[in-house]
This record gives sequence, C-alpha cells and structure tokens, in this order.
Amino acid sequence: MTLLAQEYIRQKLFARHIYKDVDYPNHGSCYYEISLLKEHYMITLKQQNKWATLVGVMPEITINTPLPDWIAHFLKGWQKQEKKKQS
Repeated sequence: MTLLAQEYIRQKLFARHIYKDVDYPNHGSCYYEISLLKEHYMITLKQQNKWATLVGVMPEITINTPLPDWIAHFLKGWQKQEKKKQS
C-alpha cells in the first residue's frame, strides 16, 4: 500500500514528536516541545494532518517546527501560567 505524501509526512511528524517518557500518563502521544521552556504541548491527529499539509508549502513550517501561530499560542499559554504562579 502506497502512502499519500501528507500521511507519510504526518507519520514522520509523529515519530519525531512522540512523547517517550513512560512515567507520563499520555506517553506515546504526539507533543511539540519548546525546549527553552521545558514545556510540551499535545498535538492532536487533526493538528498533525494540518501540520503535515503545510510542510514544504510554507518555508517556516518543517517536520521540526509547527505553524508560527501555534507557537505563539503555546507561548501565550505559558506566560499566563507563569503569571498565575507569581500571584
């Protein structure tokens, strides 16, 4: 069976971003990690498909880097959490 290009890329994304910590409840799920923050964000199957569709279409989106607006959203959520911790 031949894979469509999008599914091939999605599988590569999943393999690259699988959460491997066996002590974590969602072990084996797809996550994007912002290593500077030591934070990770779950990527749903629908999001993986969208990401895979845009790899090679938009130069800033690669198997290693998702959509810029996703990263901005992740960072905004992180900033809110940090503010709550400081309160």
